[in-house]
Amino acid sequence: EVFGMNCPGCHGGLEKLINKIDGVLSSKANWERQYLNVVIASKFMIDDKLIYAAIKDANFTPGERLK
Repeated sequence: EVFGMNCPGCHGGLEKLINKIDGVLSSKANWERQYLNVVIASKFMIDDKLIYAAIKDANFTPGERLK
């Protein structure tokens, strides 16, 4: 969950920021449903805190991680 996205441009900017993280293959955000889906390369272990920090850097609020 990601809160604070309120336009299509918001999710595009967030995706670009998340995709810069080493090991992230792709990300897909949806501003209407307030979520972010991140695909990580199988050889990488990315700490959730790194994703949450990137969400905060984009001026959004991370919510609960759904599995």
